[in-house]
Amino acid sequence: MNGVYKMKSLEELETLLKVKCNFDERIITGIWTTDCLYNPPMNGRIFKYKYIIVQTASGQGCAYCTNQSYNPDYLESLIGQDCLYAKITDTAIKVACLDALASRVTYGLNFKVLELNGNSCCKLHARTDLILEEAFNLFGDLHSKKVINIGVVGDIIKGFLNVGCDVIGSDYDSAIVGKKLFNEAIVFNGNRTLELLKEVDLAVVTGMTITTHTIDAIIDKCKEYNVKLIVYAETGANMGQYYVNRGVNTYLGEMYPFYIFNGISTIVVTKSEGSNV
Repeated sequence: MNGVYKMKSLEELETLLKVKCNFDERIITGIWTTDCLYNPPMNGRIFKYKYIIVQTASGQGCAYCTNQSYNPDYLESLIGQDCLYAKITDTAIKVACLDALASRVTYGLNFKVLELNGNSCCKLHARTDLILEEAFNLFGDLHSKKVINIGVVGDIIKGFLNVGCDVIGSDYDSAIVGKKLFNEAIVFNGNRTLELLKEVDLAVVTGMTITTHTIDAIIDKCKEYNVKLIVYAETGANMGQYYVNRGVNTYLGEMYPFYIFNGISTIVVTKSEGSNV
């Protein structure tokens, strides 16, 4: 690194927020977890996740969890604490805390706010259409473009296949690793993600990579290999300005409640400088 330390993204974001946010804004007023068991159409598996919500006086943040069991007494003990200075070792809780405040970090980047309305199936397809629209905005013609979906969602893979892309997936779920979705898209083990970026034109990445601490390496490799990067984020939905400034091309922040809930979902699309909203 030639003696130059590059701050990790969550570390840098926390440092920025300690300057931007006053004490009253940082107090945790609510925190809860939810177990998610959901089988969206054309996905090839049941999603089995836990996510955590943190509310502060100024905002609300979310993160999907790697820890599947939280002590309720511990969560209760965080109520009333400063979310940036409390002793929090769990990454998902930390990410949700940062996400609750992250909208305070802005760089004047282009963004638009969209609403999806309907049942979860309709909104799943609508979200895929949004991702495809942003990919068209980056490339124009998508035919024969090579795409990797990091954190596999079957509907996203199917959408890119339908417009003539060559698609692969990367995931740690043993239920789909090694399979060929729709008889075309091979799903590789997630430990090969960075090397697979050498082979593609576009990476479409889940916000869960923030919790797993892989987002920084993905951004760096995409820059190195000249790969365009779209992030769709339920985890870290408010972090679009920060991560686009760090190197993401397009960031779709999906606010809680997500598309898996019937009704209205809000998505904030943030783009790099020079991109049209």
